[in-house]
Amino acid sequence: MKEWMTEFKKYLANSYPVLESSVEGLGLVDELRAAVCENISLYMEKNEEEFKDYLNDFAQAVWTLLGNVSQSSSRDSLAVMAIKFLTTVSTSVHHTLFAVDGVIPQICQSIVIPNVRLRDEDEELFEMNYIEFIRRDMEGSDIDTRRRIACELLKGIATNYKQQVISIVSVQIQNLLTSYAANPAANWKDKDCAVYLVVSLSTKKAGGNSVSTDLVDVQSFFGSVVVPELQSQDVNAFLMLKAGALKFFTMFRNQIPKGLALQLFPYLIQFLGSESNVVHSYAASCIEKLLLVKDEGGKSRYTSADVAPNLLVLINNLFTAFRFPESEENQYIMKSIMRVLGVAEITPEIAGPCIAGLTSILAEVCKNPKNPIFNHYLFESVAVLVRRACERDISLIPSFETSLFPILQEILGNDVTEFLPYTFQLLAQLAFLEKAPEKLNQEERLAQVLGIFNRLVSVPSTDEQGFFVLNTVIENLDYGAISPYVGHIWNALFTRLQSKRTVKYIKSLLIFMSLFLVKHGFANLVDSMNSVQAGIFSVILEQFWIPNLKLITGPIEVKLVSVASTRLICESLTLSDAGAARHWGKMLDSIVTLLSRPEEDRVGDEPEMPDITENTGYTVAFVNLYNAGRKEEDPLKDIKDPREFLATSLAKLSALSPGRFPQIISENLDPANQAALHQICSAYNCPVV
Repeated sequence: MKEWMTEFKKYLANSYPVLESSVEGLGLVDELRAAVCENISLYMEKNEEEFKDYLNDFAQAVWTLLGNVSQSSSRDSLAVMAIKFLTTVSTSVHHTLFAVDGVIPQICQSIVIPNVRLRDEDEELFEMNYIEFIRRDMEGSDIDTRRRIACELLKGIATNYKQQVISIVSVQIQNLLTSYAANPAANWKDKDCAVYLVVSLSTKKAGGNSVSTDLVDVQSFFGSVVVPELQSQDVNAFLMLKAGALKFFTMFRNQIPKGLALQLFPYLIQFLGSESNVVHSYAASCIEKLLLVKDEGGKSRYTSADVAPNLLVLINNLFTAFRFPESEENQYIMKSIMRVLGVAEITPEIAGPCIAGLTSILAEVCKNPKNPIFNHYLFESVAVLVRRACERDISLIPSFETSLFPILQEILGNDVTEFLPYTFQLLAQLAFLEKAPEKLNQEERLAQVLGIFNRLVSVPSTDEQGFFVLNTVIENLDYGAISPYVGHIWNALFTRLQSKRTVKYIKSLLIFMSLFLVKHGFANLVDSMNSVQAGIFSVILEQFWIPNLKLITGPIEVKLVSVASTRLICESLTLSDAGAARHWGKMLDSIVTLLSRPEEDRVGDEPEMPDITENTGYTVAFVNLYNAGRKEEDPLKDIKDPREFLATSLAKLSALSPGRFPQIISENLDPANQAALHQICSAYNCPVV
């Protein structure tokens, strides 16, 4: 180890004038030094005891090296790796290296501040690639950039020397602000550096979104340093300072008094008109995050009344921001629209321009869906607009249908696969299938709808959406309308059952068959299934329906499948003959299990392994619209208690053939279920004779 460490230290300490005289040569030497820093970091993490004798020398070599590297605007990989090494040391048992007088001030002055200051590369990224800049700056994916890693070093040192770090950095922040005040035009990067230090060294409180800092008094700093940037009349001057101010406002939003935040709201709206994609994105994000703030008790701090005075101009500015180059699919703006619509009171005056703007964007992105996150927020925005507007004024539904249905038809007609699940959720939300089912028979729309169901149900990641569509059709159309298509439906369902069978799918299939039975009768159910393949109903009943009935969860679903199963054994001729006695008994056993045992006893908690190939691109995470959530409809409102329905149905059936069913029950029901059934029947005074 000594032999290796001697060589490693030499690479860090020595200079190589011939190589370092050229950019390419310096890059080669820095690559070697960065590799050494990575190696010694691993020694610190994995072999700390063996490495401790070499630590002092390496720490000194790295400090010295960083003093030079930090002054350079390039040499990023070496700077990051070297700072990572010091960060690892700072949180180890050897942190006493930082306790020596003058070490922490030296690190702050010669390493942290130079690496936090904006460089030409940062400005170029800000102007040329706003998405990447935001990803690094706002979303915290910049851990391996010089700015962030320098702050991580300070956080590491503060683990054991918090007060010393606070004292030194606070002084540095004041010095930077004093420098800025002396010549704002020339020294604006000093102010940016000060704001960045406060934001990056803040700590998030456990269990929430609130952040805190000991470096400054947040409200005082906000008022004196940040507010002047927010109130600037020119939204296109010193753009990076504006972005930093908006980021600070967003980060410390919980600590900014409501009155002050509302005074600044018009300025945030103004920033939506900034020509900088970063600035108008940060303004949109700040508005969106402000509207999420909750006070004690979980009550929202900002209400529709707070938004109302500026609502129309806010909506207009949000939609206008999409017109800036490269912002046409800006996910931060669309998320802000979604949040604003979720809070605001949606009057017809607001609903009109919103639906026009959203449908226009939707028509454009349908041509080439590229950004799944943007598109998800787009559909959420449509869904929340419909929900909030129609809650207030249900007469708006026809106007929404007039605006939306052509574009939704276009999605179906052009088979825009990524948007199909969204489309059906919006159709269901508008109650299109429920309110105007007869229109599905026009222009072969039902065939189109069922074609979409077929595609959705064939894939595990979207099969629930497929059943959502199918169940809506079965529930709202007469059997005469759907009968020409029933054979195709069963073919699609049986094909999927053979190819990709999952517990989730089987449960959805049982719920669908139960809904089919209660809506269109067991004769249509059995005959239509057997017309696809002779005897298939008995196979499905024995292999899937009976053994999996106990897995159904949810009060409406349990009620539906138990009532359907009860009707099957008590009203259907299918299970009434002597040859079907075993199936009859096993079905009853499953019904009793479903109705008498707690859910945790019936349903295993082992999750299914996801199909990795299905979890790429537009996955379920981007498919389920929170704001289009369908209210659970009970298809059996006339039946209040499925246990009572079972008891009375069995009593009627047994009265027709006294003495037959007690024997079948004793032969096929689990002893515990026999006792449970007796208890159910006794409770409703309905004996099985």
